[in-house]
Amino acid sequence: MYQPDFPPVPFRLGLYPVVDSVQWIERLLDAGVRTLQLRIKDRRDEEVEADVMAAIALGRRYNARLFINDYWRLAIKHQAYGVHLGQEDLQTTDLSAIRAAGLRLGVSTHDDMEIDVALAARPSYIALGHVFPTQTKQMPSAPQGLEQLARHVERLADYPTVAIGGISLARAPAVIATGVAVSPSSAPLLKPQTGVWQRHSCWKLQELAMNDRDFMRYSRQILLDDIALDGQQKLLDSQVLIIGLGGLGTPAALYLAGAGVGTLVLADDDDVHLSNLQRQILFTTEDIDRPKSQVSHQRLTQLNPDIQLTALHQRLTGEALKDAVAQADVVLDCTDNMATRQEINAACVALNTPLITASAVGFGGQLMVLTPPWEQGCYRCLWPDNQEPERNCRTAGRGWPGGRSYGHFAGTGSH
Repeated sequence: MYQPDFPPVPFRLGLYPVVDSVQWIERLLDAGVRTLQLRIKDRRDEEVEADVMAAIALGRRYNARLFINDYWRLAIKHQAYGVHLGQEDLQTTDLSAIRAAGLRLGVSTHDDMEIDVALAARPSYIALGHVFPTQTKQMPSAPQGLEQLARHVERLADYPTVAIGGISLARAPAVIATGVAVSPSSAPLLKPQTGVWQRHSCWKLQELAMNDRDFMRYSRQILLDDIALDGQQKLLDSQVLIIGLGGLGTPAALYLAGAGVGTLVLADDDDVHLSNLQRQILFTTEDIDRPKSQVSHQRLTQLNPDIQLTALHQRLTGEALKDAVAQADVVLDCTDNMATRQEINAACVALNTPLITASAVGFGGQLMVLTPPWEQGCYRCLWPDNQEPERNCRTAGRGWPGGRSYGHFAGTGSH
């Protein structure tokens, strides 16, 4: 049970940088960070007081959670948000004075014994580390690693926790996936060997670390080298137009919504029919006679309420089709008739919008990814007329594995 003797902090502290200068404090606050710590070591109080005052003033200006490391008297004097102490400082610090001043308290730990000591003090949060090897501080113990970190987080399930030590941008996804906030090394925020400030790198980590729910939602795919932080940000910034919400469009929409594509436009003029339910996975018996686009919007909102969804209960054609294609980064053609496919292809070619087209019949299907500058051709290059194929799902049937598989591949191709 989380019942600290000090004022509480939010359970999810998110990104929590520890830096050694007021300049860094200002940069991070300007980048949007709202939990951070000033850590200046081995100097007398009178030598650091001006820096502590300036940092606290910046914290107030940005309404941030600014912790002062070690210099608890100065933190009390100038009314910081909180104080952070190492294990060695707990025995020499007047904790009652910090408590009486209304400051929050964070305590560092390195193993189970130190966690016991920290819990006895009942601080506002507990820091766990060091997770990885670090060059910023001489450490008395070996790195904990992710497995040990996860065990400690589970033990402290009711307590706000922060992971510290050697956490780079590349390592952050795996760390945050344990459910802990992160205190990253300053190294990810600098270009190697130049020391040039990379606000964008901080912003990327900030966005994902500060919203723990989103990070946990996407953490498994962020761990993939082919996606990582950059790829997830591209997904969040993307808009995909899905035309046709049948056996192909529904699984594609489901996977894209789950993956975090920021905006999905769902277009279909049809209603749900009983014969759809065997393969169109967003619909249930209760949805019969309801518009497919509206039902899809409802189901996908339940899956991922943080993305933007637009339902178009209409057959996209003419200027309406061109307008929708113009706003999309990628178009998924999941329709079932040749005339519509040709019109979608023409709009994508005219507007230089990448097109993924899929179809399925029986237990088979086809999938094509067509992209500007169209050097490998377009859909009309392969099928130059509007003649409907002799076999379709109405005459030849459709097995559920085919539609779902090609719908899944269509969604994956849009990544």
